[in-house]
This record gives sequence, C-alpha cells and structure tokens, in this order.
Amino acid sequence: MSVESPRISVLLPVYNGASFLAASIESILSQSFEDFELLILNDGSTDDSAAIARTYADERIRYFEHPNMGLAATLNKGAYIARGEFLFRQDQDDLSYPERFALQVAYLDKHPDVAVLGTWARIFVDGDSAVTYRYHRHPTTHVAIAFNSIFDSTFVHSSVAMRRSAFEAIGGYSCDPLRQPPEDFELWSRMCRQYRVANLDKVLIDYREVTSSMSRVLREDFSQRMLRISIENLRFWLDGSPFAMFSERLASIFRLDGLLPTQATDKPMIDLTLNQLGQTIGVSRDVHNWEYIHELQRIRHRLMRNYWLGRSRQIWVRLAVKVVFRVLKGLHG
Repeated sequence: MSVESPRISVLLPVYNGASFLAASIESILSQSFEDFELLILNDGSTDDSAAIARTYADERIRYFEHPNMGLAATLNKGAYIARGEFLFRQDQDDLSYPERFALQVAYLDKHPDVAVLGTWARIFVDGDSAVTYRYHRHPTTHVAIAFNSIFDSTFVHSSVAMRRSAFEAIGGYSCDPLRQPPEDFELWSRMCRQYRVANLDKVLIDYREVTSSMSRVLREDFSQRMLRISIENLRFWLDGSPFAMFSERLASIFRLDGLLPTQATDKPMIDLTLNQLGQTIGVSRDVHNWEYIHELQRIRHRLMRNYWLGRSRQIWVRLAVKVVFRVLKGLHG
C-alpha cells in the first residue's frame, strides 16, 4: 500500500450529509482491499459534515472543502487531485460492502479493456420504518449495457469504478447545465461510445433512496435533459445510416410516456431502427447474449406502449392500452 500512489482514489462528495456520512466513511475504511485514498470533497455544506469528516485520523483520508459548485464540478475536482489508477465512486449516504473494492480491482486487472465497472445494489428507502428492499440488477455485458445506455442509465453511480486514464481522456463529467443532472447518464453515454463497460453480478453496495433526489425535485427539467442526451446517443449510434433522421422522434416516443401523438409509420420505424442499433453496437458478434435480448424486449415494450398511447386520444382507450401493456410486462418479466 502506498499513500503517495494508491491504486484507488475514492471520490466521496458531501453536501449536508451529516446524518449518514460517518457510516459511509466507515464502510470505505472497512474494505478488505486497503490500497486506496479517500477524497472527502465537501461541496459547501452548512451542517456538521466538516466536523464529522475531520474526526477521522486515517492516513488514507484527504479532506477538501470549497464553496458549493454542484456534483459534476466537485467530482471533476476530485478526479484532478486524485493519485490512483482507478476512480471509485461513493455517495455520502450509501454503504459499500467490505469486499467491493477487492472484487472490482480484480475484475479490472483481468479485463484491461473495460473502462467502467459497476455493481448490483440493494435499495432501501430513507425513513421507511418497515424496511423492504429492492434491487438494481443491471445487465453485466458490454453489448446489453451500451444498448440500454442509449435511453437510460445502466449503472448505479455510487457503485462505479473507472480507469482514471479513460475518465481524463473523455473529459470527465459535463458541467453543461443542459446536461447535468443527470451527469452520470451523460458520462456513461460517452464512455459506451469509446470503451467497453461492465457490471459485476453481485450486490456490493447499499443504495439509499431519498425523496429529495434531483431526479424527483426537478422531474420536468431532468426528463428534458434525459431526452436531450438520448437524442445525442441515437444520432451517434445511427450516424451514417438512413435511420439517423429518426433519432429525435424515437427518443421522444421513448421518454415522453405516451404524450407524443404518433402515426402508423412510427411502428415500422421503431423496429427497423432498433434492429440497426443492435447491429451497430455489435450484437451480431454476440447473438446469444440473453441480457441484450431482455433489454431489447424491455425497450421495445416501452416504445410500443407509448406508440399506442400516442395513437389514442380517448381516455378509456388509453386506459385499456396501459392495462394491456402492464399485463404483458408482467408475463414477460
């Protein structure tokens, strides 16, 4: 273990996280893999976060604070001052399991072509006295992740490990207000275009779901940014094909939840464009990838649901469409 050149730099951004920060820090310090530095990045907190962070005397911790500048800029600052080969993420209210770092480093060492590696996560709701768990079990293979990441994020941000060289080469997180939040989805979108990515099929982090998350507080603005990034992704993957002209329409059908009026010509467009996307991403080299097939079915299901909702103006017809597609989703998983 080297304090000056650790293998891992853990980026832990903090903004008014006093309630959960100690547990989060301790989950990092309890890792079985010890060759890391922990960068605690206080983004202008006004609570007791600073005092809590300063109580730890572990030589692997480096503490920084600055006026509030947002998550993307804070993470970019952390990456700039990081010393490690790998950048690991953790949020102030999440908990890493003790073997997380060891398993991710082992995978990255074995797969030098993989630039981004996430894990599965257990989700619990903050403040729920009767805790019931849900899980993020995202696809694990590059083809399935890259395909899904055209439309939505396929990583638990707090679980991700990245090669610092790839992060720097791609320019880090975008601080463009039209693209963040969701700064993570925007970054994964660019990563998938240039590098191979993966998820470990193990639950290695507890993810706290809070009602004050940005995706809930700024739901309309968040949705518009997701739409914008999806359009950019489609234009990239369809570049040079006759289906590129459908990028905005396909993304809008997917993201606008049936509010976009559709027409009969949209139905064949959906299937033909999805087929082209699969070929571009490389499904032909991985034809037995069941994860890709599952993601394709899931995305097509949502597109066709929204297509039929867009064709229906009467309330009772729209209700019937929602019921039918809910049943179909239950049948196919």
